[in-house]
Amino acid sequence: MKPNKANKRGASRRTKGATFRAVPIGKQTEQSGTISSWIAGVRQSVSAYFRTHKEVASQSFKRLYDAPLPTVMTWLVIGVSLALPAILLSLLVNAQTLGSGFDQQANIHLYLQVDMPEAEAQQFAQQRCEDVRIASCQFISASEALTEFSGWSGFADVLIQLDSNPLPAWVNITPKHAQLTLTELQQLVVELEQFEVVDQAQLDILWVQRLFSVIDLFQRLVWALAVLLALAVLLVIGNTIRMDVENRSDEISVVKLVGGTAAFARRPFLYSGFYYGFGGALTALVMVEFAVLWIRQPIDRLIELYGSHFEFVAPDLAFIFGLLSLGVLLGLAGAWMSVRKYSFD
Repeated sequence: MKPNKANKRGASRRTKGATFRAVPIGKQTEQSGTISSWIAGVRQSVSAYFRTHKEVASQSFKRLYDAPLPTVMTWLVIGVSLALPAILLSLLVNAQTLGSGFDQQANIHLYLQVDMPEAEAQQFAQQRCEDVRIASCQFISASEALTEFSGWSGFADVLIQLDSNPLPAWVNITPKHAQLTLTELQQLVVELEQFEVVDQAQLDILWVQRLFSVIDLFQRLVWALAVLLALAVLLVIGNTIRMDVENRSDEISVVKLVGGTAAFARRPFLYSGFYYGFGGALTALVMVEFAVLWIRQPIDRLIELYGSHFEFVAPDLAFIFGLLSLGVLLGLAGAWMSVRKYSFD
């Protein structure tokens, strides 16, 4: 069957302007072989790179293993330097957790005169609630105060023998804390204390603020100590690596004579710094765990005596990972600071 003219014209339009180029089969094979050779060369280079690092890492660890006493002493020095700020930081975290559990709502306690009749005391409390700066008022009578004090003080047998109630009635006032500053709260306390029926006015938020001020000061001291001890770790590792470089100067000269690069000559000392930092961080973690176990029992006993539901928080995985990472970084940094002073070229 012969193709018609329409099919010929369509085929002519599809092929019009198209350029076909024949590539010899031998050249295609040559290009494919070049790409395969390049890929194989990259794989071989990467494999040789990692194999060299593995051998150097193994040899560096073996050197430390063959000298156990200097290695353990270095780990202990690094461990003590890292453990001290880590223990203080753990205590700081628990103190911040304990402080955040306190109610920071400002409360004003108005202790009324002891001989004031209860009806007048209730009327006085209702009048104070009419102040726009006060959110709520709670009146506690003298008998209620005595019952509450007898319940938690442990002196119930002694208080029963008293002829009269020594405790006054008092009013627990909750100001509109969101609308009042600390200065305005203190001014409100001064105004309430000027009433004749008020024996004493006390603002409860002050002790919480003092607690957080102490925690903030403790936090600054901990971080300052951590920076100083981290600098000490750098100096210890740097001095150790420097002595190692001087003792192996002949080995470095041989590496340079056979064509070894500067990076290849530095590599064993960097791995030694890594092992020093990692081993020191592990030692610090062991010290921190023992310290936490040692102080946890008296802390739990103290918390139980105060009737608090606070639980001492032990170092978690993030804390452990952070301490190990810090040790490794300090080890590498100390080693690099030491080897960069010497010419390996």
